Amino acid sequence: MKLVNPLVNVQALRMRWSLTMALAIGGAFLVVDSFAWSPGLASDIGFAVTVGMLPVGLALLMGARRSPQYLSLPARDLRVAAWQAISVTAITIAGWNVVQSRIWDGGTARWLTFVDGLAVFAVALAGLILHELSTERVVHSLEVVEREERDERISATTAS
Repeated sequence: MKLVNPLVNVQALRMRWSLTMALAIGGAFLVVDSFAWSPGLASDIGFAVTVGMLPVGLALLMGARRSPQYLSLPARDLRVAAWQAISVTAITIAGWNVVQSRIWDGGTARWLTFVDGLAVFAVALAGLILHELSTERVVHSLEVVEREERDERISATTAS
């Protein structure tokens, strides 16, 4: 897996990290919530949390559309819009949890909320890993030049 378009926009990096971390915290909360309270209350709290996750996922999608980042899979000659896929998956899971928490009874909704929380957490974790890969690539692409080499490069460019 190779990053095709590394990010250098610090504001975009901070926004993506913050929103992805919010999704991870929400997903982890859903996992704990599903067995911390009674089934009916857990379903209601899961509904409220996932309603809050929807705008977070939408904000992540809008940020992904402004500065896209692609993953290249050379074995299959495929490019994937990584952040758009992560945000659409999170929105879909959160939207599904909003619907399922209103349709099924407490016991079924409890287990579905648990699985939805795990899924959102896994998607957010994948986003955080992608974020770290992109920032590491930016950091490692910087070139460290010794003082003497720098002076030689400067004198070579000014002489020509």
